[in-house]
Amino acid sequence: TVLVTAQDSAGNISAPAQFETTHDNIAPQITVTIDQVDTMVRDADTVVFTATLSEQTALPKITFGTLVVGANMTPTADPLVFTYTWDVPAGNDGIVAVVISTYDLANNQPDHGVMGVEALTIDNTAPTIISRNPELGAINQEPGLATITVNFSEPVNLTPANVTISPALVVERIDFFESSALIQIQGMTIVNTVYLVTLTGVTDRAGNPLPTTSWSFSTARAYNV
Repeated sequence: TVLVTAQDSAGNISAPAQFETTHDNIAPQITVTIDQVDTMVRDADTVVFTATLSEQTALPKITFGTLVVGANMTPTADPLVFTYTWDVPAGNDGIVAVVISTYDLANNQPDHGVMGVEALTIDNTAPTIISRNPELGAINQEPGLATITVNFSEPVNLTPANVTISPALVVERIDFFESSALIQIQGMTIVNTVYLVTLTGVTDRAGNPLPTTSWSFSTARAYNV
């Protein structure tokens, strides 16, 4: 509380006038969320950012790397909540930091960046197969094979429903080790048979699809000794 009096040239002093002031040295805090299942996105995605502030501020501006610089966020009915809608561009693979700039009524600016979603990973590159075992066109493979190994260029989303092995082998489960998938067969391969493995509907973690891929291998024939 501040009391102010005034005195004129004749020495008359006014009654005190009272003013209330607020001393604010606290920086606003910002929490960011997005409407995606995780922070890995691709060019087919439209991302809605929501920034929730700890106090009223000037209109926040959002930046991610050089892709968006100082764009105004959109106010909502809640004066502490702002949004921004972004169509992820093609290319530009990599990590981009999420930066929101603003200041409160006392001109304090955020001093610890944002909380929640601090960065996004853009991935517009489709996965590829690096190698597999048995390999494409492999012959004379030992019968009794129970596992097919596929090494991808990156981690993928792959379930038994994405794998077909003919003739008549059922995929029991798939075990993962980083970017490698170990396809476990229910039963085993038999002698003197050509097997065709087909992968369909496989995507990476961002949703980029692996083109439908097939390869064959054959097992050795039985010999009487």
